[in-house]
Amino acid sequence: VDNIAIAVPRGTVGQTIKMWANLVTCRPQTRRNLERIFTDKLKLSIAGMKVRPIAIADAVLHDEEKRLGCMLVDFGAETTTVAIFKQGTLQYLVTLPMGSRHITRDIQTLNYTEERAEELKRKVGSASSPLMSGGAQASSTPADYTTLNNYVLHRAAEIIANIKNQLKLSGFAPSDLPGGIIIGGGGARLAGFNNRLATALTMNIRLGSIDTTYVRFADGRISPTDSADILALLMAAAAGAEECTYRPAPAQPVQQPAQPVQQPIQQPVQQQPVQQQPVQQQPIAEPAPEEKPHKSERVSFLDRIKNWTERIMTEEPEDNDLRDD
Repeated sequence: VDNIAIAVPRGTVGQTIKMWANLVTCRPQTRRNLERIFTDKLKLSIAGMKVRPIAIADAVLHDEEKRLGCMLVDFGAETTTVAIFKQGTLQYLVTLPMGSRHITRDIQTLNYTEERAEELKRKVGSASSPLMSGGAQASSTPADYTTLNNYVLHRAAEIIANIKNQLKLSGFAPSDLPGGIIIGGGGARLAGFNNRLATALTMNIRLGSIDTTYVRFADGRISPTDSADILALLMAAAAGAEECTYRPAPAQPVQQPAQPVQQPIQQPVQQQPVQQQPVQQQPIAEPAPEEKPHKSERVSFLDRIKNWTERIMTEEPEDNDLRDD
């Protein structure tokens, strides 16, 4: 306002006003991929998107460093982000497509698995000296480790050269950024990298860390330095939310009184009496008393009686009482 830089111009009276702005963009394909993962796959609605370097800067940079001028370097696994602040605002931002995993892939060319290459990079590799022992090569060091560390040295030098070139492209000189370099990310744990970066840019350097004055950690295993990027994103997402100092009890579901299951009353089955069909006895034909049959007829009649009696005694009758009768 009137050729005077004002951090908070709202309410300022002047005749002329000038403004510079930085437009932070994202590739449409990257944004669609994020939306597809959360919205389509996980069925979660996205409340908003935060720019990672700005969120980290708000969490790890001091207000004095932003006003004086500083450089924030986020040395991650796949990318390295360079953000320059001056007069309290963001002045320059760029993301380089190289990170610490490129060093791991270089070591894999020596016939190591990715897990073993990552382990050797942390234990043996050094970005500022041939070996980790203060720059002096030990006689007991295997030759393979010397070759391995050469990969670390050259890849680290390439990343540092690109960071230095971004400082040149931004139009700032190291003297314009008395706040120095604030570095974060998993790649910052590489031995000798921070010292070599500070020497190449002739600037002071410190590790970015979350201020524990405003953030409390319930888990002691969480490091405010190693997890600064994740914690910064969580703080940015929780901006404006009320702090919860206690854990609310889970809501108990209302239990409806169990209604007894009424079993249907079974009516006793009334058995119908089995009606036995009476056995029809065939009447024995007796001769009429008036008539006196002939002798030959009398024998025939007696034979029929005898045959009928034998049949009754030998055949199984329908009624057992018939035999007694």
